[in-house]
Amino acid sequence: MNQYLFAAPLVCYLLVIPMGVAGQNIGLGVALALLLVWMNQRGFRLSLQKLRHSKPLIQFLLCWAVYVIPIVASTVIAGKEKDAARFFWGHLFGIVIPIYGAMLAEAKIKEFPDFVRRVFFLLVTVLGLVSLSQIVFPWQLQNGEIQSAIARARGFYSHPLTFAYVLLFFVPWSVVNLLSDRLTLQKTWLFFCILLAVLASQSVTVIALSAFVGLAAVVLLMKGKRRLGALIIGSVLFVGIIATENSVSDKLRTVLTGNRSDDETAFHDDRIAFWLAHTKMIETKPLIGFGTGLEASDRKPFYEMIGLPDIKRMYEAHNMYLQAAVEGGIVAGLGILLCLLWLARLILTSKRLFLPQRFQLMATTIFIGLAGLTQNALQDSEVRFVFLGFVGVTLYLCIRPQYLPLSSRNHSAIDTACSEKSQ
Repeated sequence: MNQYLFAAPLVCYLLVIPMGVAGQNIGLGVALALLLVWMNQRGFRLSLQKLRHSKPLIQFLLCWAVYVIPIVASTVIAGKEKDAARFFWGHLFGIVIPIYGAMLAEAKIKEFPDFVRRVFFLLVTVLGLVSLSQIVFPWQLQNGEIQSAIARARGFYSHPLTFAYVLLFFVPWSVVNLLSDRLTLQKTWLFFCILLAVLASQSVTVIALSAFVGLAAVVLLMKGKRRLGALIIGSVLFVGIIATENSVSDKLRTVLTGNRSDDETAFHDDRIAFWLAHTKMIETKPLIGFGTGLEASDRKPFYEMIGLPDIKRMYEAHNMYLQAAVEGGIVAGLGILLCLLWLARLILTSKRLFLPQRFQLMATTIFIGLAGLTQNALQDSEVRFVFLGFVGVTLYLCIRPQYLPLSSRNHSAIDTACSEKSQ
């Protein structure tokens, strides 16, 4: 099979990650069209046939169905057929990404062409440079036009938190990549781009989780002088950010003290009000749910129940588990949790992962699960798009028939160090 042709859908996917919903859908459509065109290739047909017996892929699709189907059913019952169709196709279309990841594993491609790495390098560079520009010269892309905005990175997305949560998928990779083997200028640059984007996003949740994964990686994957040096550099960087006047330290202090300018309630964080109102919604319809496409008017009675009838921000749950349970009942909320538990089990039980890969994949899974406690996360189309890509990568790494030369070369030094540490 022509490796360049088979890698082309991956390139399409990577190129549209920074874009909004429309751009990502177009890129995914092009990738799907390429796959359909190549169905006559023998290698493609063989890998496609093997997918019918791929237990990990089938398990994920079943977990995903537990999340999607109850919401679709609840939306239809609520009489919102158009919203149900939009939700169904929006979530069905994306599963081509993990299917493609499983196909790559079954196709036994030993190593991707260099141009794939160059595209990924370009993607990470764009994330970093766009973030820097939005801090220095605040701007945003809205309705196809560049407009002025607050000094906070959002990339080409509509909201800074969407951008921040997408970055969570890149943080563990950038840390492990930096620590693997010998330090190079390229690894340092890629790490710096992701670090810059995370700080510029000013999301306290994402910054805290990023700091934690960095510390965990240094402690678990390094030893001796390298570990000590990394801890010193990280501590200096952390103290420098906290002790100086900058947008990140200002945001951290504001959140920790509960003195946000947009707070409308007596709670330390208005999210608590969002959670309480949605808990009342779940209590009202625990099994069927209210369906997707809810408006503020649908939530108003439940904000009144918790004594907040005049709150202006009658927002969604800001918790992906609660939001799913409100839309599709408790089963839908458990469906998201089931997807994450399935990922964790696959990563922990796979015999095809090196320790750094296992750490990277587990850290990403755990952090998405934790980040979902304070934001809708997977209900956001851009975040879901990258999540499904992460599932595809996990399937590829966990079910491929043999260790790949690329993985062995990149992580041999860390694996050796970890092996020596355990002895």
